[in-house]
Amino acid sequence: MTSDRTMISVFKCPACNAALGTPERPTPDPLPPCPQCGWNPAKARDRGGVGYLVPRAVVWSLFGAATGFLTAHSLLLALFAVIGFGPVVLVPLAFASRSGWFLLPLSYSVGFIATLLRFTDPTGAGVGWQFPVVAVLGSLLLAWLVGWLRHSR
Repeated sequence: MTSDRTMISVFKCPACNAALGTPERPTPDPLPPCPQCGWNPAKARDRGGVGYLVPRAVVWSLFGAATGFLTAHSLLLALFAVIGFGPVVLVPLAFASRSGWFLLPLSYSVGFIATLLRFTDPTGAGVGWQFPVVAVLGSLLLAWLVGWLRHSR
């Protein structure tokens, strides 16, 4: 006995294996979001490659260098500048970046610390280089912890 029915492969959600297609349209174009788990193909594009992370890391290191330059020449209290440009920037960056939660905060911190060490203004707030560097490194460790806890699932 043979069957007249042929097996039609229907596209399934990669997260929960729910059927996203129908036998009439096995692979709908564009793919709809999964009704069960909420997987969205528009957000699931591969963004973890070197071609995606390296330009972002360069931009974040330049942004870190600019904020380090502003902090080094700040006549305001260095504490407010380091906190405003440290954990306030690094923690949301690590929280939001799935594939770059380790690299992007590191590149920002390297740019920030490099300009703090190079362009320290002696007429600034009177704080030595030790406090800003330790504060930025502490912010980096906090950002890595937040990124690891958020994206290790």
